[in-house]
Amino acid sequence: MPITNTDVFHLLQDVLQGALSLPLKSIRNSDTDYHLFDSGLRSQLGLQQQYQDFQDMLHQQLPDGTVLHYHDAYHIHYIIASGHSEAAHYFCIGPFRITDLTDQDFVHIQNLAQLSDQQTELLKDFYHCLPNVALPQVLTVTKNIFLSIYGNVPFHVKTVQRSILPEKQHTVAVSQKYMLEDVPVEDILAHENSMVRHASNGDYNSALVDETFLISISTPNSVFDPDHYRHLLTWSNALFRKEGHDSGFPAQPLVELYLTLQRQIDGCTTYYDYLRLRMKMLTEYCNFFQEYSVKDFSPLVRHAINYIRTNLGDNLDLNTLSGALGFSSTYILHKFKKEVGMSPMQFVADQRMRTAERMLVTSGKPIQEIAHAVGIVDMSYFSKQFKKTYGYTPSSYRKHQQTNKTS
Repeated sequence: MPITNTDVFHLLQDVLQGALSLPLKSIRNSDTDYHLFDSGLRSQLGLQQQYQDFQDMLHQQLPDGTVLHYHDAYHIHYIIASGHSEAAHYFCIGPFRITDLTDQDFVHIQNLAQLSDQQTELLKDFYHCLPNVALPQVLTVTKNIFLSIYGNVPFHVKTVQRSILPEKQHTVAVSQKYMLEDVPVEDILAHENSMVRHASNGDYNSALVDETFLISISTPNSVFDPDHYRHLLTWSNALFRKEGHDSGFPAQPLVELYLTLQRQIDGCTTYYDYLRLRMKMLTEYCNFFQEYSVKDFSPLVRHAINYIRTNLGDNLDLNTLSGALGFSSTYILHKFKKEVGMSPMQFVADQRMRTAERMLVTSGKPIQEIAHAVGIVDMSYFSKQFKKTYGYTPSSYRKHQQTNKTS
């Protein structure tokens, strides 16, 4: 099944760029867009005639599920596949490199390709700016992409190699040699632990690297099994929830996020649903952990923050905190303001508005019920404070967010 929604294409671009720094480009016209494959390298070198290879490849018909792995004379790599849709006639992953060339290698290339010193320096600069990635990972991620684009089809790689340094060649006939299906369990667990640890620290980019590795090994074959992928998502959701619980994040909003994502997991029916929700899950938990992170505070302030977040619907004041924490209100006020940058009561007000905003967007609860849930009984005061914070009354804000989702 070819791409029918450009959202799929943009999601795949984000995954590849964010995790591996790999560009994914759409080639709409095979007669005019061939320079996109190498980001215009040959144009900069003044070697337009060398684009003939790209044009020849674009004019051949690739069966669904088959990609070209093109390894050019400059040891630059590309993955090329048919798109035959409104998003792309072809698409290309790359350029990228899988080896490091030495200065001596560039001298050999210069002599064999008859490049000038200036052309060689330009090529060298271009080469060293390319992402250096493992071909197995590129191909396994590509295999997952194909499930999103074409559905259940066999996946094959056809190699086209133009290398002029024999000892640097990487001849391969079929992709199965490069599949990462037999990854040791210890490696998978290590990446899972690393992913949730980075997420709990709010480090989205590092977590995304581990997430992409896990995506790349999660396709045991080219048949899409919805139950298999729902189980994977459920497992990831449980991992994030456990990390949040073990790290001392407040239980109620953590469980709410977990249940919200679980309901969305149950609605996944396509590979695109799975991939999109997997990336959304990572984003949601990173944002959650970042918002509720208390790791840099002293034990007293961490206790105070967690107590406030856990008891947000109660009548909170300094005397309540003092009794719960076992310290004087003066000492708590001093420590809290010094570490957090605001008083405990200012923090209470801030958390009430943040929680109310999230509940307005993610739940269908009546506004009065939301106000009570965050500890505000006076609806007039609640509406006034919410508008002061977000620029809308609670009802207008909810309508505004719903309109944005459907547009």
